Amino acid sequence: MEWHEQPYNNWTESDVGSWLKSIGIKEIYITKMTEEEVTGPVLSTIKREYLSSTIGMKSAQIEHLLEKRDELLKTNQPDTKKKGEFKGKRREKEVLVSSR
Repeated sequence: MEWHEQPYNNWTESDVGSWLKSIGIKEIYITKMTEEEVTGPVLSTIKREYLSSTIGMKSAQIEHLLEKRDELLKTNQPDTKKKGEFKGKRREKEVLVSSR
């Protein structure tokens, strides 16, 4: 499954790298983040200081990455409503079956 077909919290280092490339982050930083084992869950909590000191990223790249990451977090949330609806329908079916 491709990175864009799954929630960010399931992303591997490779998926994060593909996403970083798609938003225009320089290859040198993508390589470093892969080496540092930045997965989707890590990406969701990564801080400016880490990007600067550990990855060596410059300010403009950091600002761009953090803005795009925040957009991603807002739009790529697990859909809990569907899970709840499924459970509700399942319960309704169980009630119907048990009442027969």
